[in-house]
Amino acid sequence: MKKFLKDNNFENIDFLHNNSIEVENKIICGTRGWNINEPLLDNSKKILAREALRLELSLQDAIKKIENTEPKEIIEFMHYPPITLQNLNTDFMPV
Repeated sequence: MKKFLKDNNFENIDFLHNNSIEVENKIICGTRGWNINEPLLDNSKKILAREALRLELSLQDAIKKIENTEPKEIIEFMHYPPITLQNLNTDFMPV
């Protein structure tokens, strides 16, 4: 996708993918997450683990961007929130 954007002179579009972007003195990061169904299926467990790793990488990138600078708010976006009607999924909670 980045090659397509570059080849077509799109200079103001970027993607959140295991990274973060600084916008107006805030750091934006995100991951897709996953729609958690009860009970959790094997395929869902695999996707959930992958998205938890992507979230961790995005947050690590955001933290690196604010080291040795003035504090900035980090905003995390997810397509699917890490909750269900029955419980909160702690795999997505920062430690």
